[in-house]
Amino acid sequence: MSGTRQGERARRPRLAIQPEYGGRSDFYTGQFSLRFRLMSPRLPQGCTIGAGAPVDFRMKRSGPSQWISTNPPLIRFSAYDDTFAVPAAEDCGPMAGPLNRRLGLPAPSGNLMTYDATYTFRTYDQLPAR
Repeated sequence: MSGTRQGERARRPRLAIQPEYGGRSDFYTGQFSLRFRLMSPRLPQGCTIGAGAPVDFRMKRSGPSQWISTNPPLIRFSAYDDTFAVPAAEDCGPMAGPLNRRLGLPAPSGNLMTYDATYTFRTYDQLPAR
């Protein structure tokens, strides 16, 4: 008999993936880089996807921006990248192999990420005087 009561699921250790700045961000062109820290009780603290070479994204707009409000200015847009590649996880100790197999890493180009954003801004004449 397993260690769980009938009808209960065995608890698996959870895996959290935290995106981190990867060294480049140019939101005008849509190019930026990210690393992904993998966190679990079974993984060393430095376990990361893109530790040596971050994941590079080249976002493209999904459609036109949409003005939600003019005062204050509030704009919404969507973007995607369907061409990026993902390297294998690194610095994960003995769990690297099973982890990479489970996540399908390394993954060749052709992955998809979508991004929905809402932002606001102020023009220079609206900034407080110093």
